Parts: sequence; structure tokens; C-alpha cells
Amino acid sequence: MVLTKAKLAFGDTPISVKLPGIYWWYETNSHAAELTAGYYNSVTRDGYAPIASMLKKHEAALNLTCVDLATVDEQKDFPEAKVDPEGLLCQLQVKIHFHLPCYDSEEYDKILEHVKPRNVPAFMRLSAFTYDRLNQDLLEEDNLKEFQLFVKRMHGNFSPSI
Repeated sequence: MVLTKAKLAFGDTPISVKLPGIYWWYETNSHAAELTAGYYNSVTRDGYAPIASMLKKHEAALNLTCVDLATVDEQKDFPEAKVDPEGLLCQLQVKIHFHLPCYDSEEYDKILEHVKPRNVPAFMRLSAFTYDRLNQDLLEEDNLKEFQLFVKRMHGNFSPSI
């Protein structure tokens, strides 16, 4: 109902639906965190298929918020959480909405590792990426140079920062 109304209201403007990426305990059979959040997604059932089907019917895209810089630390510091954001991204093949500010090459490298993984075929990679933290800090000369390099790397081949 909401997507039907949105399509009528916005006409030919592309519509995107934002979902939270729940990737804790993704490496388990039950996907307990997703179940707790209301997604019935497990190793035997694709809980996102009904959502994808509904979005396709309404010609809407899925925008997932889940690639945080902390994910790398979570995998290392909390192995019991069995996080796997890359597995979730591969399952969904979605657009990503990045919601944390960052300004240096190390942080941008972490983002690139998540959104352009080296061992994932091109057809399984992202179709879009949103960086929504334009602010005065980003516009400072050094930060802006790092951001420009990051954007170039997003459009080109993956290579570490120089």
C-alpha cells in the first residue's frame, strides 16, 4: 500500500526502501539476530525473498544500512557474535547506505573492503552506494582530497591507499 502510494506521488522518480542490515550471528544456522528483528532468514529459508519480490513488483530498490567501520573490529574483538556483513550483502546484492562520517584513508579502506570485496564476482557486487555525511569537516582541504581519492577508487579497481 505504501509503495503504491509513493509511486503515485513521485511518478518516475526511483524509489528505494531502507532496511537495517542485521548481520550478527549470520554465520549460524538460525540467524538469531535476524529472527529477533523479525526477518525469518536462516540457512534453510531466504527471509529476504518476499521483501525483494514486493520491491520488484513496485520497481523499488533495496537500500541496506549495515556497513559500519566497526564491523572489522567486531569480527576480531567479538568472534562469538559470528558477524558476517559480507555474507548478508552477497545474499541481498543491494545498494548500501553508509551513515558514519570518516575522513582518512584507513577508514575509506575499510569501507572499500566491505563494498568492493576482492573475491566476490562483479555481478554480486553493489549496484549503488550512498555517503550521506556531507559536513564542514569533510570540506576541509585534506579531508576533501581523501574523499575525492575514495570516490575515484569506488569507480575503479580496488587498490590499497598510497
